[in-house]
Amino acid sequence: MWQKALEVFDQLKRSSAVKPNVFSYSALVFALAGSGRWQESIDVYREMKQAAEQDPDCLPNSITLSGLISACERGNRTDKAVEMFEELTSSGLEADAITYSSMIAACERAGNLDKALHFLDALHATGDVAAPELYARVLDQCARKGRWQAALDLFLSMQMAGAERRVCAVSVASVHF
Repeated sequence: MWQKALEVFDQLKRSSAVKPNVFSYSALVFALAGSGRWQESIDVYREMKQAAEQDPDCLPNSITLSGLISACERGNRTDKAVEMFEELTSSGLEADAITYSSMIAACERAGNLDKALHFLDALHATGDVAAPELYARVLDQCARKGRWQAALDLFLSMQMAGAERRVCAVSVASVHF
């Protein structure tokens, strides 16, 4: 229903009673993300940035960033997800646990293990942890690629970071070692 979301958003922009803001822009980004419309999501983000120059209520936030990452991931464009992440964080937007988890998932699904591990380290540096299932998927990818030291390092760092211990993460690590 991304076409309908665009139609509603266009009507919103024409309305004098209600004006677009971070919530309406982010909702549109997520609607486009659901269909893997990564380029349109980036276009909306760019429009949002321009609107924010006149109206601070349109400034992108971490929810916007998560939507962009999701759109790029669904469109199989992890490179663009990383680019958007770097652009937004370099502009002063702080990534939260959800944003980092989105980046980790995008990199893991794309088979970019090094980037996934990088974002896990960055997440741990904030004092947060990922969902146990996400650790399990990254550990599994380490094992499939024969990256035993990376798997062991991750397994130990997730414990040091205080990640919830669940059988799924432990079983993946033990089966492959």
